[in-house]
Amino acid sequence: MARKLVDAKVNGIVSQLNSGTSVPASRIYHNASLVQVSPATTATQFTKQKFPGVFRVVANDARLGGMLASTRSRRSRSRTMPSSTTAPPTDRASLPNLRKRPRARA
Repeated sequence: MARKLVDAKVNGIVSQLNSGTSVPASRIYHNASLVQVSPATTATQFTKQKFPGVFRVVANDARLGGMLASTRSRRSRSRTMPSSTTAPPTDRASLPNLRKRPRARA
C-alpha cells in the first residue's frame, strides 16, 4: 500500500493504524520525501529512525508503560501484573515498562 501511495504522488500520509505496518512503511515514505503522521503507532522504532518527516500523535510504548504503571498503582490494590502470555499482542511492547515502579511526582 505504501508504494501505491508513493506512485500516486500523494503529498503526505496520515499513516497506518498500527506499528507493524507504520514502521516498515516509514522508510518507503521517507525515501519518497513524504511526511507521515501516525495517529496510533506506539513502537519506539518509528521515531528512533530519525526520519525528519515522521511524526506520531500518541505516546510511544516506553512512555505508555510508565503511564499505565502509574495509573495502575493509584487505582488498584492488586499485587499481580500482566504477563506477556496474558496480554494481547498489541499491548506486549508496553509490558516491560509497566513493571517498572512509577516515579513519585513532585
